Amino acid sequence: MKQTDYVRMAEKCAREADRLPPGPERDELLRKVKLFESYAKIENWIASPGLQPPN
Repeated sequence: MKQTDYVRMAEKCAREADRLPPGPERDELLRKVKLFESYAKIENWIASPGLQPPN
């Protein structure tokens, strides 16, 4: 997946969580938001030119 996909998924989960009352379902969506945001950061880090093998 691309970084933008993870960001989009995080935003979608955040919107869904905002519509729910406090509880386990909302907590699970908020956990997914943090997870997808972390995935996006890691994907960005992995794709950075500094991590490319030497030529």
